[in-house]
Order: sequence, then structure tokens, then C-alpha cells
Amino acid sequence: MPTSAPSDTSARETVITHLHWVAFARDIGIVLAGVIFPPLVVGIFMRGLISGDVAAAIGHVLPLLAALWALLVWMTIANAWAKYYLSLWIVTDKYLVYVSQPNLFDRQVASWNLDTILGANASATDPLSDVLDYGTVLIKTAEAGESEYIVATPIQHPSDLRDALLARLPTRIIPPTVSATSSAPSAAEAMEGKEPVPEAMPFI
Repeated sequence: MPTSAPSDTSARETVITHLHWVAFARDIGIVLAGVIFPPLVVGIFMRGLISGDVAAAIGHVLPLLAALWALLVWMTIANAWAKYYLSLWIVTDKYLVYVSQPNLFDRQVASWNLDTILGANASATDPLSDVLDYGTVLIKTAEAGESEYIVATPIQHPSDLRDALLARLPTRIIPPTVSATSSAPSAAEAMEGKEPVPEAMPFI
């Protein structure tokens, strides 16, 4: 499970990766579609149904409704900008840190020790990814299940984040095994100055 922000201040920030601007453009496109189409559809269907005093009453409150609508749109755009600009991935000497900004008043920070990371892979999400240099990084940890990954998407320069992680992964040394049938060193080994391999103790 991810932990809270690391308390070890000796870990130096080395690589910082933000979301790609396509994430912000996607959210803005959804906002614009929600701003334009609902009033347009309502206006088309209600034009022939409302007239007289009802139309005059709606005309009086329409400026207030438009102001509230504009405020809602502005808050939605500000939320999309905060999510894009303040969400980032940080690779330090010891930790992988993810700072998430789901909305204006909610910031979440998670971190993983590099000792628990087994590998990382960068991939393109669509044909446009190669042109604009964005994509997805799948990060495998020892704590996750067999088919579970930490997903970073859509981030800019995904290969930089992948390479930074792989370059900082600790080297895992596999201790040599001692065979139970080991014998005395040969003459060639003795001449080369190699020490004999001790025989394994039998289980009692």
C-alpha cells in the first residue's frame, strides 16, 4: 500500500514529471461541450412552447441564470487547470512520489520506496502519443498483485520517468549457493589462489 509523504529529507528531488497538456485539453473539451450544448438544446425545444407572460418572466431571471452558469463554468475550468498543473510524479534517490490534485480543495500525496519497485514500462496510448510525446508508464511493485500496476497517464515524456525509475532501482544481489557435493579444490584452483568452498553441513 502507498504510504504518506516520505519523512526522509535526505532524498533529493531528481526528476519531476507533470501531466501532459492533452489531459487539460480533454477536460476543457468536455466542459465546453457541457456549456454549449445544453443551453442550445433547451433553447431550440422551448422556443415554440413558451410565449407571453411566461417568456417575459424567464427573460427577467435569465441574466441571473446566465451569471450562475458562467460561475459554474469558471469553477469547472479552474478545477481542470488545478488538476493538470498541480498533479505530478517525483522520482527521488529513495522514493517515487505521486502528488494528485483531484479538485481545488483536495490534494493527495502517496509515495513508494524504490526498494519495492520491480520494474517500469512506458507505452503510447494512441497514434498521436508519438507526435506529442506523451503516454502511460506502468510501474510494478512488490506490494501489488500479479496483474496490478501503478499507472501514470497521460504524462509528458513518459520514457524519462521510466528511465529515471530503472536507473535508481537498487541492485538485487543473489547470494551464491553452496553445493552439498563440494569437494576439495583442484590443483589448478590451488595454484590460482582460490579458497576452497566449504562443504555443506548435513541436517541432523
